[in-house]
Amino acid sequence: MTTKTHTWKDSILTLLKEIYEGPPEPSGTWVVDNATDAGIFGTIANLSAEDASKPPASGRNSVAAHVNHLRYSLEVANTYARGEKPANHWEQSWELQKVNEDQWRELKANLRIEFEQALESLKGLATEDELLITGFMALPAHGAYHLGAIRQQVISK
Repeated sequence: MTTKTHTWKDSILTLLKEIYEGPPEPSGTWVVDNATDAGIFGTIANLSAEDASKPPASGRNSVAAHVNHLRYSLEVANTYARGEKPANHWEQSWELQKVNEDQWRELKANLRIEFEQALESLKGLATEDELLITGFMALPAHGAYHLGAIRQQVISK
């Protein structure tokens, strides 16, 4: 009998998938609600560009801004995983507050692309670089925070 060794990468993959895609088995979750659409992708799937562009209050970030910021965070992780140093544009990742339907569709697609690439980057990660490992370990917490912020806005509409 062969037993697979569970690694820290497997744990991060499990959490990232749950936070972004929702629970694979809704009767048991680590972070999100027990609903198949409780992840980021399910939460934003049917949200219109108009609703994604409305800030919850003056001076607060729209859902579109949260999604763009998450997309950027995954892009940064993927850039580091390729051995490159990304430009530091964290503040700019919040600038996109309003989107039209085409921009919203593209933003959601780009979030999915960066997410899928992050999963592949993590699976192939062969490094002892503390910065890179810590960055990937932070992705589930970062995603969970923004999922909560997004769900508060979506559910309150």
